[in-house]
Amino acid sequence: MKRLQALLEVETDPYRRAETSAKIAAYSARTGNFQAARDTIFEVRQSFGDGRSGRVTILLMLAEAMVLHYGDLAINAADRAARALLLSKAVRDRELIALTSAWMAYFQFEKSDFEQSLRSIAEAMENATPLDHAALSRCSIVLFNEFALCGDSVASQRWFLKGREHALAEGDQASVEALLHSKAVFGVAWLRVERCRAELGEAVLTRARQEITSARNLQLLTQIAALKDYIEIADVSLSLLEGMFEQALVKLNSLGASGPFPVRHFNSSVQAIERAYGYAGLGQIDEAILAMQDIDLSAITNLDVDDLLVAAWMMNDLAKKDQRLGDIASTQTKLQNARSMHEHAMTSLRELLLKFKTA
Repeated sequence: MKRLQALLEVETDPYRRAETSAKIAAYSARTGNFQAARDTIFEVRQSFGDGRSGRVTILLMLAEAMVLHYGDLAINAADRAARALLLSKAVRDRELIALTSAWMAYFQFEKSDFEQSLRSIAEAMENATPLDHAALSRCSIVLFNEFALCGDSVASQRWFLKGREHALAEGDQASVEALLHSKAVFGVAWLRVERCRAELGEAVLTRARQEITSARNLQLLTQIAALKDYIEIADVSLSLLEGMFEQALVKLNSLGASGPFPVRHFNSSVQAIERAYGYAGLGQIDEAILAMQDIDLSAITNLDVDDLLVAAWMMNDLAKKDQRLGDIASTQTKLQNARSMHEHAMTSLRELLLKFKTA
């Protein structure tokens, strides 16, 4: 942000000033300063709303997409970015094709459309020059996330370092924070899946706790507020894995009034399952039974495959603890189905990622 503001202070050309202002709006949205982003977008549109500059229009549309996504997790954020990409292609601006494709990849990843996400990354990389750090850092973040999601820590770390290198070259603190944020969140996500297969060692739990703490501390230091509740969701999940049930329940109750959250990842039914699991872990079966009354099974079936697996595992574990918490035969069948779905999805994702494994 400081680099962009410094550019704006010395720039006299109205077109380049407008482009820089649109980039500042996008950055403001990514850091949670949504009103500042909206105000800047409005100001630039006052002069450039007639479409006199394709580049300004594209950058404004991308900024609007980020306000929609980071402010509300709105699904039409991807539609706004898609329009920016189409216009970038229409004006044959390879820099903006790379940038908008990279952000399309991110939005598609958020919807778990991995195949299309990787196609967008390929398009971004085909159009980016080595100096297009904004596009390349965003591609790296998405690839880091996708490798982390399927448990490939080596490739994930490689893209983490690439993303950090490009973000630092761009002077993009928000992307540096996003990398550490994702490292913590997806690290816990993978441990949750691993717990559905076997007990977890103390060392991996300790490392995950350190990453959560580091990510939270950086958020506080940089005052980046966008998607901050994701860290708190990961914190709850990790507390449950650690057996810190009382702590997890307190955090779950505080999360109820925050958000927004992606419905395919976290919703009231997921909260209910985790509350029941926490109460059962404390031996408070009556409270666990009460918590399970808030579960909407249709909301559970719409979860992403990793969250569906964890939900099925928790419900099976609850049924094992007390028959009033579920029918063991039914929960076991659902767990086996969830495991098969998850393994199939991860096998497909690993195959899609092969061409990026050693890039």
